[in-house]
Amino acid sequence: TCETADTGSATLSYKKLDLKSAYTQVDICYADLIATYESETMKAGTYNDSAPLAGIENWLKEDIIKKTQLAIDKTIWRGSAASGAVFTDPIIGLFPAAVAGGAVELLAVSLTVANIITELDRVVAAIPQEVYEEVKLFITPAIARLYAMALPNENPYMFDITKAGSLFFRGIEMVVVHLPAGKMLAARPVDLIVGTDLKDDFNSFSSGKLTNSGDTYFYKLVFKLDTQIVNDPQIVVYN
Repeated sequence: TCETADTGSATLSYKKLDLKSAYTQVDICYADLIATYESETMKAGTYNDSAPLAGIENWLKEDIIKKTQLAIDKTIWRGSAASGAVFTDPIIGLFPAAVAGGAVELLAVSLTVANIITELDRVVAAIPQEVYEEVKLFITPAIARLYAMALPNENPYMFDITKAGSLFFRGIEMVVVHLPAGKMLAARPVDLIVGTDLKDDFNSFSSGKLTNSGDTYFYKLVFKLDTQIVNDPQIVVYN
């Protein structure tokens, strides 16, 4: 028997991951790619330390993979409606899910070098004390640049930010992700859930010709992806 009377309750739940098929449609004439392909695969030196890819088809496949990967990353944060990729079913990204939920919402303003520190302080001040030590601050690349430009004015004795492995603000790690422009999100990573069946980014990637005698290729990637947030009141959105 228990020495104390139990109080409270815990309810377990789950969210089903439905199959989402995404496609990237590209119409390209190989003749238009020759100059770019040759410059990318033949140049050697500081900015091209990888071995040239054998064949323009492989080079094109890698280029499409990079574009698709970017679209997937944007989908996770912004949702499929703003990702650049087309999904058979809409995916609600982490940021819009937090806005629609019960997260603490701060009104965003136009960010500049002059006010970026003040606005970051607004976000930090809104973080609930009980999760402060576990929270990370998710920001856009543009906000990271503004912060880097503002730091010398904030602290003339700062270390060289260009050589640092990570960005921090008031002791909180800043993570650069594909949020909508001018937006920020403060949350514990454990409260931001991404579910997928991919063991790596492209283990379901395939390609081939539409017809054996033609020059039209298809590139297909089918996978499961969905997002979910929990503990909404402990998340801060700058929107």
